[in-house]
Amino acid sequence: MISKIHDLRKNSKGATLVEYGLAAALVSIAAAATLTSVGQGVNRAFTTVNGKLPAAPAPARAPTPAPAA
Repeated sequence: MISKIHDLRKNSKGATLVEYGLAAALVSIAAAATLTSVGQGVNRAFTTVNGKLPAAPAPARAPTPAPAA
């Protein structure tokens, strides 16, 4: 029984897997926070540009073709 406990303590595969899982979770949280911040900045930039552009006139209607005789 004691030898099995010592074997479990020497096995580091589970610990490595947990460490990789935690690292992946931290990277994904950091990426989500960064993308949210960048997205808000881009939205503000487009809103500013949109506010400074003049309103576009309505498009002209195309002439109606004459019916074929």
